[in-house]
Amino acid sequence: MANNFLNKIDFTKGVKARPINENFEMVQDWIDQERLQSAGWGIISGFEFSRRGDEFIIDITEGELINRAGHKIKLDPAFVNVGEPQAIQYFEKFTLDATGEITLRFPVYAPSQLKQVVYIAGVQGELPDTKEFRVYDLETQEILQIASINKQTIHIVDPEGNEGRKVGIVYNYASSHIDTIVYNEKTPELYPKYHYGIFSASPAFPDLNQFEEQGDIILGWAYWMIDENGISVKFFYDNKNTRPIYVDKHGNIYLYGKLYSKTQRKFIYFVEPTNPEPNDLWYDSDSNILYIWRQFNGGDYQWVPVNEHSTMDLHETKLFIPDENLTDEENEKQTFIFDEQDTNMFFLPRSNSLDVYIDQGYIMKDQYVEMVMLKEQDRNGNHLIVSDSPKYKLSDIIKGVGFKLNYALNEPTVVQVNVRHTIKKGKESGVFQRAAVFVEEKRIIYNEDSYPNNTRIIKLPTTYEYGKQQLEVFLNGMKLHSGSSDEVDFSEVLPVPTEDNPNPTLTNKFIINNNINLKYGDRIIYRISHYVWSYEQLESIVTNAQEGIKETKDLITNVDKKYSRIVDTFDPALQSIQNIITDLKESTLNTDNFVKKTDKITKDMLDDSVKHGLYKELKQYEITVDPTNTIYPLQHTIQQDQMSFVLLDQYTGNNKIDNANISTILNYGTDYVYIDNNKIKLSAGLIRNTRKLKFMVISFGV
Repeated sequence: MANNFLNKIDFTKGVKARPINENFEMVQDWIDQERLQSAGWGIISGFEFSRRGDEFIIDITEGELINRAGHKIKLDPAFVNVGEPQAIQYFEKFTLDATGEITLRFPVYAPSQLKQVVYIAGVQGELPDTKEFRVYDLETQEILQIASINKQTIHIVDPEGNEGRKVGIVYNYASSHIDTIVYNEKTPELYPKYHYGIFSASPAFPDLNQFEEQGDIILGWAYWMIDENGISVKFFYDNKNTRPIYVDKHGNIYLYGKLYSKTQRKFIYFVEPTNPEPNDLWYDSDSNILYIWRQFNGGDYQWVPVNEHSTMDLHETKLFIPDENLTDEENEKQTFIFDEQDTNMFFLPRSNSLDVYIDQGYIMKDQYVEMVMLKEQDRNGNHLIVSDSPKYKLSDIIKGVGFKLNYALNEPTVVQVNVRHTIKKGKESGVFQRAAVFVEEKRIIYNEDSYPNNTRIIKLPTTYEYGKQQLEVFLNGMKLHSGSSDEVDFSEVLPVPTEDNPNPTLTNKFIINNNINLKYGDRIIYRISHYVWSYEQLESIVTNAQEGIKETKDLITNVDKKYSRIVDTFDPALQSIQNIITDLKESTLNTDNFVKKTDKITKDMLDDSVKHGLYKELKQYEITVDPTNTIYPLQHTIQQDQMSFVLLDQYTGNNKIDNANISTILNYGTDYVYIDNNKIKLSAGLIRNTRKLKFMVISFGV
């Protein structure tokens, strides 16, 4: 087992590099290991990206990082010349129909214009050169005239006259891509290293594992976007290899690159604070609700519930059907309010509880606003019903009672609304909010990059439970049916059993069946909902929770009393310890006596042990010796903090001298000894002729 302590060096036997270097290497290893064990490897600071004007050059600021070996590395400002996108040339064949419209696999890109082409003859844009784009007759090679280009959609001049012609299209394609900028530990001389992403209409971040295997430290991402306006870039720093813990010179703590300021260090209050600060938490034990003090929708600060409602599987549906006995003007076309007897339709506001369909088409949530009932009453004692607004606090609202379209319908039509929450007024234990958790709603553009060969299997980033009706799918705004419907539009994909999980329940795929016309460019919206427990189960949980809270409150009261007694007993001792700690902080953190890097170090600032080991002077002199005398006085006094070398000069006579040929260094104890620290006695057999001794005396200690 290797020693884990510094070697003691005896300079009286000479200065040797090996033990000094071993100590230096051990200290450096300690420092490296301490860096890794205390805060890990990764980026410390710096490495900000910016584009240099309209050029395809990314400038990188200076930065510091700790590599995987624990070494601290500072890198100077650098840049990457990315270069223009390398367009890919495609060729496609079509037979023209009477519309003269051609839909290509990819948008048309013009390398000379550095953008996707949007062109209307004589009106907008510029037609690319025939080397970059052309439509021609496959038989005659005649180049056809173009009426318009809108990304991947092309219209030919005189479509009726060209109907039936077989044409070929040559065009260039370049799309958006996400590139990665890294520092590679194996090839630091290549910094900055740049990994190009793949062309895609909806590019994704690459697999992070590949960078780990290559020894890369990720500094950030460059998202190059190509559209009809040109080429732009956005920089992202999510998931970069930031050092887990870092403390700057001001004492601020960074956790994975995010500042953890003093304002973020919060407590949970069990009694409502009188002067809450932003993001303070308060647990109201009476209502079993956790609140956070924050602005709501840009309004005033207020206590906003964090865990106010729980969930169960419940769907309620209502149809607003036009009254045939009323005129178009008399039928409602914009504001839809539930009747008072529709108690099952009332919902929790601001919780994504409503789904609205018009003519069987789903409308997005930004197309309507919820209608709510306020606690405020008019002069007749009726609660006010208004459009929800940030100016109303949640505590001002009783319940949601309907919705209002942003724009009125052109004519009366059937409107369907599904409610996922049902709220009953009151805080009694017998009344509980009923809701479904809205987990995810996202949109997918069906394109060839993500779904080649017209595959109909759609893979989702989120799993759902197979066979539990948690998945809803909409195609271009129309809801697709599954399960018990007469005609099944899509099917959930059964999860594949594995050795570890022979009976899986979660899947992340579904398939759109062949009876649905699915083509590239279609918009697919999916929604996943999770449902938990029944009302009766929740009621039981609330009752048990309330009993447990009461017991906890009693326990806290007893602990508080015991704590008060302990504080009263140990307060003098604690105060004494606190005074000692304060004195210690003041003595250890007083930077007045610290040495700055700009200060000149004097010997008065050094410890005696350091002074004794520092070089003082070199003294050299010669004395002449002959065979008649072996003892000679010295011109210096032998001391402990010295190193002395005795050399015999080169002999040029006819006779050779044993052991003293050319400028020989004599050996103490064999060739000479010191007498009384001020004389030297030479070996009797060493000197046979008149010679010179040269003395080199190195003194230490300042």
